[in-house]
Amino acid sequence: MLFIFSENKNTPKKFTQMKKLLLILFLMITTSGAFADTYYQDSLKCPLCDKIFEITEMGSMSSFGSTYDFQKQGAVGDYYKLMVKSCPCCRFSGYTSDFLNFSNHSDTINLIKHALVKYDTIEMTDITECELAADLYKCLGRSKANIGQLYLNASYLLRSDSTKTNQRIQMQDSAAVFFIKALSMEEFAPNQIATIEYLIAEMYRRTGKFEKAIVYYDKAINNKEQADWIKEIATKQRILAIKEDDNNEI
Repeated sequence: MLFIFSENKNTPKKFTQMKKLLLILFLMITTSGAFADTYYQDSLKCPLCDKIFEITEMGSMSSFGSTYDFQKQGAVGDYYKLMVKSCPCCRFSGYTSDFLNFSNHSDTINLIKHALVKYDTIEMTDITECELAADLYKCLGRSKANIGQLYLNASYLLRSDSTKTNQRIQMQDSAAVFFIKALSMEEFAPNQIATIEYLIAEMYRRTGKFEKAIVYYDKAINNKEQADWIKEIATKQRILAIKEDDNNEI
């Protein structure tokens, strides 16, 4: 919607000022709304225990750049918190698609039930949901890259919590391990490899494993398939590793 205010020499000055103020307020409201994150309610049926439960899904968001480990920044709201869903009854966890496209083969069900046992007495949090989903992915033989991504998402959720530094480091170490396995199994296209090598280097730098970080920064920098932007940021972040700077805020 666009408001057009016309004026002439007979328009009272006070009225003109009021219209301008209303225009400014309108622009402020519409602009702030355009960059907000939005949500909607939905429901899921657990494929393991048939429990139907309510979930919140992300409707829209506005991302303006990212941190150096690729966490989206901007009006992203609870984007990372809402990624993984968990059944409130049996605790089956995964992305929404995991609930909708589940194979109910008896062997699969038994594997999942066995994996869920260790979570019976553990408090479910956003972090636990990611860990549980990763364990289920291991049972189901999902790609190492997808497992690594779940650990990476958990590390994002722990970024600003200084009381859980050790847990954050554990998630980043696990992400690095599974991304390395994914590389060895050729799960990435050639033009994606340098990006993953850089991300592994970032995980190691952030956990204080500087020598390993430098190895993977060098792999990314020297990868012939790498994009120019990867070489630029890998070179920049490599300097931090040389200085033994494990800053996790950037």
